[in-house]
This record gives sequence, C-alpha cells and structure tokens, in this order.
Amino acid sequence: MLIGKIFIGGLAPHTTNESMKNLFQSTYGPVADCKVMTTTDKGTGMTKSRGFGFLKFEDPATVDAVFGGPKGSTPDQVLSDLL
Repeated sequence: MLIGKIFIGGLAPHTTNESMKNLFQSTYGPVADCKVMTTTDKGTGMTKSRGFGFLKFEDPATVDAVFGGPKGSTPDQVLSDLL
C-alpha cells in the first residue's frame, strides 16, 4: 500500500502550511495534506516554523516524481524557495 507522505526538513522559520503546499502543488501535483510543525515564541507570541513538516500527495505515486521523476525539479531546487 502506497502512502504518498514525505518528510520535508530544513524549512525557514517563515514557512507556512500554505506556502509549502502551494509550492509542491504547483511543481508536482495535488496535495492532500500539508503540515509545517510550528512553535510559539513565548516572548512575542509569534508562531514560526520548527524547520520541518510533512506533505501527503493525493496520488501516492507523486512521491516518485519528487525524488527523481520526470518533472525535472529535485526536492532541493523546490525547497530553495522555502528556505
């Protein structure tokens, strides 16, 4: 059974669920779920990325495209927009 869920690490503090989902969706295809793990600064109350998250594609086979498939963009090139 294919899950289609991947770990994304090395995210910038300003990365949001929406920005990560939009980037991967525009590059690879429909995203079913996206979660950037966050923390809240106790001093300022600001929420920021903890530097990692998870992404699940609607089509589990899309993971193959992310890791060397025919789309032509590697995960590092895509993630450079989020760093």
